[in-house]
Amino acid sequence: MSPVTPPPTPRFDIYALIHKGIRAALVDALGHAGRLDWTEHDEVNRLVAASQDLALLCRAHVAHEEHFVHRAMEARRPGSARQACADHRGHVADIDRLETLALELAHLPTLRREAAAKALYAHLAHFTADNLAHMAHEEREHNRVLWETHDDEELVALEAAIVASQTPEEARLALRWMLPNLAPAERHHFMAGMREGMPPEVFRDTLASTAGLLDARNALKLHDALGIARRPLDYVGMP
Repeated sequence: MSPVTPPPTPRFDIYALIHKGIRAALVDALGHAGRLDWTEHDEVNRLVAASQDLALLCRAHVAHEEHFVHRAMEARRPGSARQACADHRGHVADIDRLETLALELAHLPTLRREAAAKALYAHLAHFTADNLAHMAHEEREHNRVLWETHDDEELVALEAAIVASQTPEEARLALRWMLPNLAPAERHHFMAGMREGMPPEVFRDTLASTAGLLDARNALKLHDALGIARRPLDYVGMP
């Protein structure tokens, strides 16, 4: 009997976690736009805020990819990021259009909102479809280039540089969408890595800022994995 070949060790995927967050944000905004009651002022305001947050999240992601990931790819395999850079120019125009449509909806009187709401929904549908296809391409083709030209230690350092470059608002949005949409093991690994790169008091504040993003069970799983003691009130309502 021939020996069983062990499966290859998984490589570090620089796209995996942030793309989960962006996909969740896209789908959430699109669903919100689809069921919008444009006669309800509060609903409109929530959709406008969600659209603006999505625009900021996507704009920051494009900038980080181009400044860090594409430069790393081009340095070792010239031309490998050319198509993605071209795609990003279209994405930036779409992000600008998303912000414009959201602001138009926000400032229209109730009786004139219907057409603007439908235009925003149609744009979000296009934007979501385009970004889902683009992210799948990056995960397939860009990871192949990165894995052939970089070791995992270099890719981890690249991700750390991206995280360190974020503004507070960019970091808040990334956590807002990533944390609740990761598998528990991914969530623990990400937060453990964040803890290693921060002073203890800064990490405590960061962890506290995520309160409400996770349901009680997943919050306790994260605290347990990080070795953070539970409080008696944490058990209230748990089966």
